[in-house]
Amino acid sequence: MKSRLFLVTFLLVLWGGVTFGQGRGTEKRITASFSGIPLSEAIGTIEKTSGYTFFYDAKKTDLTQKVSLSARNMPIAEAISSMLKTTNLGFEIANMQVVLFLKEKKPAAPQSKEIDATGKVTDHEGNPLVGVTVVTETGNRGTTTGNDGRFFIRVPQGAYLIFSYLGYENQTLKAVLGMSVTLKEDSKSMEAVVVVGYGTQKKANLLGAVSQVTSEELKDRPVSSLGKALQGVIPNLNITYGSGLPGAETNLNIRGVASINGSGAPLVLIDGIEGNIDRVNPNDVESVSVLKDAASAAIYGAAPVSA
Repeated sequence: MKSRLFLVTFLLVLWGGVTFGQGRGTEKRITASFSGIPLSEAIGTIEKTSGYTFFYDAKKTDLTQKVSLSARNMPIAEAISSMLKTTNLGFEIANMQVVLFLKEKKPAAPQSKEIDATGKVTDHEGNPLVGVTVVTETGNRGTTTGNDGRFFIRVPQGAYLIFSYLGYENQTLKAVLGMSVTLKEDSKSMEAVVVVGYGTQKKANLLGAVSQVTSEELKDRPVSSLGKALQGVIPNLNITYGSGLPGAETNLNIRGVASINGSGAPLVLIDGIEGNIDRVNPNDVESVSVLKDAASAAIYGAAPVSA
């Protein structure tokens, strides 16, 4: 096998300018008949019958695959083509030599047909909702509604779209042309109670920028401190550590540095009393509220956090 591989390498170089012809001129004819034998045996039979020599890459050519041939005074090219029709091999003939090679892979199947999904998203009163997130179930395509509540997205035929908007329940609908989507208010979200100043208030009646997480969202996080439990949970709450050593102090920042004179560290209140967030057991927390703007945290002055 090694000698054949060596010869193939040089033959391909030498034949670079040759045009291979099959079934032309004085091409030799052969008579041979076999059925369901390994390719290696079939090649040996044709070499003895025709005087042609076969060359192939032994590492890439499966010589165990079964082939058949029934040729009577048949041109050599036609006979080899018939023998190889059930294999993944092609061939070239020149100067009493046959070079076998792997056929090019078939092109990938065309992607599924795509459609244009359009529509309008409104609330229960028919008012258009601006900025509604519209994504496919796979999450690889998405868009948002415009000022008139309308959207356009191109998706695979049969895809489903998920419509989501703050304060409203998500909806999943099959993507079609001319969709009419009505989102319902999320009563659970609007009934949530948020800590504000010296009391509490329903989220539905709240005008300031406030984020809140409950113990349900924190209980399954494998962390040792409340600061680490809050990382990545509340938007605009930046949590860093001075070092990677155990017990390193948690540094909190909301919406970036707000003063050139101060550190920007927020005020942390635990059950209404100023405290250190690192000393709170995450398993003892019922909820965490972050007051982000002047309207929501006016009662505390310039330190907008309540925990």
